[in-house]
Amino acid sequence: MFKRFILRSLFTVMLVAAGSYATQIVYVNETLNWSGGGTERFSPVGSTAGYADGQWYARVEVTSKPSAKLVALQLCFWQNGWSLETCSGCTGFTSTGVMYIDLGNPNGWWRLAGALDWSGGFTAVGFMLKDGSCQGRLMTAGACGAACYSGTDLSQHVPIVMKVKIILVSAGSTLQVPGDWTNCPWGSAPKVATPTITPNGGSFTDSVRVTLACATTGSQIYYTIDNSSPTNTKTLYSAPFKLTATTTIKARGILTNYTDSDTVKAAFVKGSTGAVIMPLYGAPDENRVTLRLSNSAISAAAPVFLLDPQAKSFNLRVFDMNGRTLYRSGNYGLVATGNNYIVSWDGRTQNKTCVDRGVYFVRCRFGNTTETRALVIRK
Repeated sequence: MFKRFILRSLFTVMLVAAGSYATQIVYVNETLNWSGGGTERFSPVGSTAGYADGQWYARVEVTSKPSAKLVALQLCFWQNGWSLETCSGCTGFTSTGVMYIDLGNPNGWWRLAGALDWSGGFTAVGFMLKDGSCQGRLMTAGACGAACYSGTDLSQHVPIVMKVKIILVSAGSTLQVPGDWTNCPWGSAPKVATPTITPNGGSFTDSVRVTLACATTGSQIYYTIDNSSPTNTKTLYSAPFKLTATTTIKARGILTNYTDSDTVKAAFVKGSTGAVIMPLYGAPDENRVTLRLSNSAISAAAPVFLLDPQAKSFNLRVFDMNGRTLYRSGNYGLVATGNNYIVSWDGRTQNKTCVDRGVYFVRCRFGNTTETRALVIRK
């Protein structure tokens, strides 16, 4: 039907393997310029495969328009030459500015001569610019006969320049609104990635240098060292900093038009001796080394392992001076006692033999965190 005035060449849409579709993709992201043609074809950066049953959305920013004349925008696809055609509803506009368009589900669009195969292979894809409504004529003086605009004021309708981004959302999913879609009426705002704290807590002797980072481009990290919640009224991170005292750091990533990140925290303890000195004596049941894991600073003289706050379980190993494993625990859930967690080793090897006095090493692993302490056993 519209073959005569669509003057762009055939293009190929990339196919995606079945079952590998993302929750949403950017299908189109480019600037279109109507200088006198009724249809502007664009070059998709994604594929429609897997999204025909989902919901499609567009952000259109009209940056240049010659007058306040009403024109209408309509998204159309052609396939099998030009014999199959389907188009969305129309959106009318009179001025420059930003429009958010809910294009709906393409299976519900107007069709000519049957349904399209949305896996790809389109003859052309583009926006048609019409006079006033979907029933209006194309804003062109080209060779399209009665379908072309016949008025003498075409120059008051075009040229029009606009930036277009179209997002396809899979069936059953919710639009994750891009950060630049300010005041978008649907979907949910994207979330800033949780910042990282390096090192992720632990003990230190004199001082420790701490670095914060966030994977979300443009985000700012706010942090606290007084155990309060980090907000945009707290300290803005700008460079690595030094700690010289026991401190708990909390950090959060913030970016305009994004949901704030989750809060991350790390505890740093100054003054740990790095050694656990405990006597082993008496009956076998008394030959027990008790280790305390803590989420907060406690006495440096105590047998302390600083606990990863995210840890839900732990395992423990004991090595001799030659690096041989003497004892290995299973992976156990942590049971709190106040603000501490208590684990123990009975001073025996995996074969139930009592160890001699001397220096050993105890390694505890909590989630992704591993810490090792020297253990001096006296009998």
